[in-house]
Amino acid sequence: MYTNSNQEGILQANARPPRAEDIAVFKGYAFYANTVQYHLLSLTTVDPSLIANGNTLSLTDGVTTETYRFYGDATNAPVGNETVTNAVTVAGTTATVNRTAHGFQNNDYIRVLSAVGGISAGEYQITVTTANQFTFTVASGATGSITFEGTRTSTGQRIVKRVITTATPIITVSQAIYYTASYLIKAFNRNSTSIVYAQYTSEVTQPPGAITLLAKNLDQDAFSLTTNAPSALGQAFEPVIPSSGTSVQSEADIGPNRLYISKINEPEAVPLFNTRDVGSRASPILRVAALRDSLIILKDDGIYRLNGDSTSNFTVTALDNTVFVKATDSVSVLNNSVYCLSNQGVVQITDSAVRIVSRIIEPLLTAILGQDLENNTSAVGYESERLYLLSVKRPNTLSPVADVTYCYNYLTEAWTSWTGANKVFFNGFLRPSDDKLYFIPTLAQNKIVKERKEQNLIDYTGQEFCAPVVKAMIGSVVVNAGSDVVTVTTLVNHGLSQGQLVTVSRPTSTLTAAFAGGAADLIGLRTVSIVSEKEFTFTASSLATAGAVGDIYTAPYISEASLTATVVNGLQTVTIVTAEPHGLITGDAITIEEISAGIAASFAIPSDLLGYRSVTFIDATTFSVLATNPATGSATDQVVVTDKKQSNLMVTIDTVGLFAPGTGDAIVCEGRLYKIESIIKYSTQAYIATLQTAYKATSSSLAFVHLAYRTLVKFSPLVMGQVGLLKQFSEFQCTFRNFQSCSNISLDFSSDSVTSSTKQQWNYKVGTNGTAPSFGGWGELEWGNFPWGGEASIQRIYSTQPAVILRTYVPREVFIGTFIQPILDHKVAGEPLELQAISLFSKPVTQRVSR
Repeated sequence: MYTNSNQEGILQANARPPRAEDIAVFKGYAFYANTVQYHLLSLTTVDPSLIANGNTLSLTDGVTTETYRFYGDATNAPVGNETVTNAVTVAGTTATVNRTAHGFQNNDYIRVLSAVGGISAGEYQITVTTANQFTFTVASGATGSITFEGTRTSTGQRIVKRVITTATPIITVSQAIYYTASYLIKAFNRNSTSIVYAQYTSEVTQPPGAITLLAKNLDQDAFSLTTNAPSALGQAFEPVIPSSGTSVQSEADIGPNRLYISKINEPEAVPLFNTRDVGSRASPILRVAALRDSLIILKDDGIYRLNGDSTSNFTVTALDNTVFVKATDSVSVLNNSVYCLSNQGVVQITDSAVRIVSRIIEPLLTAILGQDLENNTSAVGYESERLYLLSVKRPNTLSPVADVTYCYNYLTEAWTSWTGANKVFFNGFLRPSDDKLYFIPTLAQNKIVKERKEQNLIDYTGQEFCAPVVKAMIGSVVVNAGSDVVTVTTLVNHGLSQGQLVTVSRPTSTLTAAFAGGAADLIGLRTVSIVSEKEFTFTASSLATAGAVGDIYTAPYISEASLTATVVNGLQTVTIVTAEPHGLITGDAITIEEISAGIAASFAIPSDLLGYRSVTFIDATTFSVLATNPATGSATDQVVVTDKKQSNLMVTIDTVGLFAPGTGDAIVCEGRLYKIESIIKYSTQAYIATLQTAYKATSSSLAFVHLAYRTLVKFSPLVMGQVGLLKQFSEFQCTFRNFQSCSNISLDFSSDSVTSSTKQQWNYKVGTNGTAPSFGGWGELEWGNFPWGGEASIQRIYSTQPAVILRTYVPREVFIGTFIQPILDHKVAGEPLELQAISLFSKPVTQRVSR
């Protein structure tokens, strides 16, 4: 026990942690700051002899009342709630206990703890037959013995044994006090519905009988004690217990400036007297943050520091009483320092000093210090990225919540800012197991967003949406009753030529209902007739039975077309037949993307036929390819084929109405990233996108559309070494680290006379005669069974490689001035925007002076 002479003492009893506004672990100890303790009432037993048999003690919080009834006589014979062992006889279902002066009342309850003879443990209601005998009903059992104690009366009062001094056996006053107090504590703690726990708190060197009643729950209201015998039982305790009222009432220790300290490596064990008070009680502790050698304590009256390595030498000193925290959630630990938003801006707090780090953005922070920052500010420290992230409101904003995240890099001491729905957070944390950020966005506090950190190009994209991507262009269709002519109108130039082969797919139900053969009369390979650059026709397999309008997908040449293939056992040659002239010649390449189960069963493995294949022309509607190995069976069934004539630069995205893709977004599928060069909305959920690179995935593949995020780079004013000298700026040049860094960017300039020039749009095709430069990768070739890489890969290149240089003239409206300020606006998904260098060409402007 704690009270034993060789133990820590009752002052180091393992109490439960208090309610705290903040918690930190330092040197193995848990520190609880700005605390509210459990309601507590101290009581001392002083004279048990004043307690008469039948006196009651009541505990109430105004809602719940518990009553405890004392049993006792001059010889201390009554059992009360003492645990005793007694013989028992069992006849049928009746158990009989003979015990001299047992003291129980009729219909009291006892609890059988154990038995010899088979009586089950549990609570039983007794029948008192005499002062020395009682019985109770059992389900089964035999004569033997039981170990039992009294628990409660028939009215629910808890039974307590009172002990007084006696000569035989010898019980001293101290023993009588100790036993009575112990039985009362036992009654409280055996009562599972009690609102308190009870503890014996007298140490061996102190007077006996000290009792502490501690609320079970932190939200427990104050409780008080009363008695039915204030002149008897009431006088047996200190303080004296009244018959009514709340004069003996619990209190909850409230310490706004207090630290409670746990035992080392036992955060759940917090002795009631392990405390330190920090500064004025009028100024509550707002946050505590542990560094390697100090615990930093932040209050609204200054910054304090706790040092030491154990409860015996923990000391608190003031570190800086001129810096006050303005938002408690802005506090974050980074690089063994504490960062927070204070009355002096963002400060860095170390073991020995406080340093201001936000001078460069001080006007932005000073403007908001008078606002409600407590409910609209949050921060996260990002160790691996060396960043302190602070989400706050911007100056002069009408937003009710934070709308910008300021990012401070402690290595470069540079500030940047994030904006956007998922980059400004209401709350956030860094998960150590995967070193990724998790945010609750300010504008969507019912969701959690997770940082994408896969070390590839997808890291440089925004939110992703799963969406079907069809390798074809959607168009609107009109058919007339009795006609087989299908007229297709597109929103963008279809790029087809007269008599060209197209693959038709996915007609809407309104169109299929207009033909006797349904979808089969429309889909498949068709030859087009051009009406205009946005309109063409093809012939259906039968006449329409009714007029109809709807949507349909078309792709140039053979694109994911289901064709009939014939395989002969023992041969490598596979013959494929088309319904329309295929337009292929010997040596052309196709991709067999899918094969039916019947075809697959005719080969040892499906890859014997799947993939890139070279064509041998047979006739206008028939060609053949060679399988990798001879067929092991014969079959005629369907294969899905795409030829290599089509560019696959145009696809249709079905958003299901969940999002709106735009230029600069990207499609990710099968380990490749396809940037959207332009896009047009066809309907509420269908968008026609033109891609930078050919789309290699099939329409049935699982695809994700990744939204682009905007990066705005605004350089400091460039004065070319002469602040006041008028200069002519002629050319601006950006060198990128490699070809992945940037493919499209907007340029703007400001000067001392013009805040914004004519915006210039630069893309990677400039200076290459309209043809995208070759960046390596063998996967675009028409031979081989799989891609070897290419510019669509999601893998990021970390080295410096050749890249197209951004070079442009400075617009006329800003090319004369004392300074110029370039502004780069980038919004393309999957591009890191890594600038290697910038160059600016200028010459001084001089004035001719002549006589």
